[in-house]
Amino acid sequence: MRGAAYLSGHSSGSAIVVDVGGTTSDIGVLLPSGLPRQASAYVTVAGVRVNYSMPHLHSIGLGGGSIVRQSGTKVTVGPDSVGHYLTRDALVFGGKTTTASDIAVAAGKVEMGDKSAIAGLGSSLVNDAQQRIKSLLEAAIDVIKTSPEPMPVLLVGGGAVLAPQELVGASELTKPPYHDVANAVGAAISKVGGIVDIVRIALSIKSCLSEVSADGHTQRS
Repeated sequence: MRGAAYLSGHSSGSAIVVDVGGTTSDIGVLLPSGLPRQASAYVTVAGVRVNYSMPHLHSIGLGGGSIVRQSGTKVTVGPDSVGHYLTRDALVFGGKTTTASDIAVAAGKVEMGDKSAIAGLGSSLVNDAQQRIKSLLEAAIDVIKTSPEPMPVLLVGGGAVLAPQELVGASELTKPPYHDVANAVGAAISKVGGIVDIVRIALSIKSCLSEVSADGHTQRS
């Protein structure tokens, strides 16, 4: 999320960040301060509940490797994925599994692999899959928002090419340069911070700040 803010030059107001990877899309909110909105309750890390101060994220099973299926007139995208086997299993790479990346290539959104390998994909399948991707992203954005007002959306991650040109709930869509390495950029520019929780009785705020600072910690109010 910090990498998305840096690459897009976003410096004022709140914005939604959608990070589309190979298996999931992770959605969060950047505050006007440029920092992620924090979760108000516990969060889960790898399925384990933790009580740490963590960004509020909503994840869905949509990524470049998401498997596309058609049953009658119904088309689904994910939540299962070929994951890091994309370059082995996707149609454009000689595999036998139709993925969201194949749909993106068929729709002319990105160039990768052998485009002739997806010649058999019908236009209705491609259109329906794109509509399904759009619906998944719009629903995820709606979950993360706290207001019905449209918000700017920053698209990052290698799978950002899956996103449509417009999304309900988004006032504008921005896919910044080097969007596919936003995670690495965010890790490189992030500042080190910490939180100190101390219970004190009958001390003024000024005294508490002085005490914490004297202990060698940095306090931000």
